[in-house]
Amino acid sequence: MKRFLESQITSLGKSVLILFQVFKRGFNLKNFASEFLKQLEIQGVKSLTVVFFSAMSIGMVVAVQFGKNIINNFGAEDLVGGFVAIAFFRELAPVFIALVLAGKIGAAITAEIGSMKVTEQIDAMMVFNMEPIQFLIAPRLFALLLTGPVLTIYGLFIAIFSGQLFTKFILNLNSAVFLDSVRLSLGDLDFQVLLIKSLIFSLLIGSIASLNGLNTKGGLEAVGRQTTKTVVWSFLSIFISNYIITSIFF
Repeated sequence: MKRFLESQITSLGKSVLILFQVFKRGFNLKNFASEFLKQLEIQGVKSLTVVFFSAMSIGMVVAVQFGKNIINNFGAEDLVGGFVAIAFFRELAPVFIALVLAGKIGAAITAEIGSMKVTEQIDAMMVFNMEPIQFLIAPRLFALLLTGPVLTIYGLFIAIFSGQLFTKFILNLNSAVFLDSVRLSLGDLDFQVLLIKSLIFSLLIGSIASLNGLNTKGGLEAVGRQTTKTVVWSFLSIFISNYIITSIFF
């Protein structure tokens, strides 16, 4: 247990160090502009489909279940949209989308950097005075800081829209009543916390994925182990940070 805790603390320290190095040396646009744009496409555009179907599935399930319970137990149709919106804005959308991105983008970053590490491509870059922080990590992290919040907002509206659609057809709930309840239940703080959570989750996913990729040692089988570690660590960090943020603001 002692060794495990020491390794976790050490890994956390290394992740923080990577963040400092990225923000200190990662703004040289000449070095990473093309890779940054490439990562925007990979992380953003190519994630739209998986986020769409993930958000739609959880949106319709949560909305219908909330709607059934509220209508059957309280007969309050005008509260359904508000309950669904608050649940998605404060918890479900940022956390659920972050988990999807950790499994898709975080794992991909670790696998790519880890493969380059075990095949000595990163060592070759350093021989030619190409800093891995600038050329590999910074473009991926900055792209994730942009695509994470954008995909979270995108998934949020997909989830609410699908929830509204399915409550209309399954529960025969008037769409205008649902949307009015959404509008009246949300405040500025809900939007602010949504953005804060998505940014912090993106930072965690990107730094953990980069660290595990750089720490890959051995053959190609080590890449799989590090990729799995990225997903597990990202999930745990998302849950812990989500609890902390929610406790602070709500």
